[in-house]
Parts: sequence; C-alpha cells; structure tokens
Amino acid sequence: MGDAVKLTLDRADAEVLLRSLERRKERLCDIRQEICPPETAEPYDQEQCAYFEQEDAVVGRVLEALRFALEASVAG
Repeated sequence: MGDAVKLTLDRADAEVLLRSLERRKERLCDIRQEICPPETAEPYDQEQCAYFEQEDAVVGRVLEALRFALEASVAG
C-alpha cells in the first residue's frame, strides 16, 4: 500500500459523507451498466469504462474505511 493520508472529520460530517458516497456507488453501478461496452468496443469506450471501474473501487474502499471508523467510534 502507498502513502497513507489521514483525515479527521466530525462524526456528523462523516455520516453525511458516508451517505453521499453510498449514493455515488449506486450511481457508478448504473453508469457502468450504461456505458461499459463489450470487449470489442471502441478503445475510448473501454477507457471510460475502466475509469468508472477504478472510481467504483476507490469509493468502495473509502466507504469501508468510513464504516469501520464510525463503528469504532461508537464502540470506543
């Protein structure tokens, strides 16, 4: 894993960000279904699909970290 970046948020802001990213992840699924072409598609379409897949993966990792941090703050 590369360099870590730490971010401190108020709990309320973290909860709003969590909900926002959950909606974004849902939208990314919709976008990928709409634009992700078969492997025989134009290179540009494949590039766009790869971008949205990468964004979806990042959003998923951030969501996981936010959920963990929020759960830990309740338990701690």
